Amino acid sequence: MKYPKDPLDATIVAFLWADWFAKKCLWLPYHLYEKYDYWSHNKKVAADAKAAEENPTVLPDITNDNT
Repeated sequence: MKYPKDPLDATIVAFLWADWFAKKCLWLPYHLYEKYDYWSHNKKVAADAKAAEENPTVLPDITNDNT
């Protein structure tokens, strides 16, 4: 493996490596959080749909009989 001889090149390589390392370390917790968030949202949507099916909304009768 070649090592950069210029300090600017070494700095750029160090930042690129740090960026790659942070992405690899932080990707898994973020991915797991997203999966949990989608799962909990879909679970709530299913529960709300079941509740709405069991208890349908009753709209008020707004017909006017005095015309």
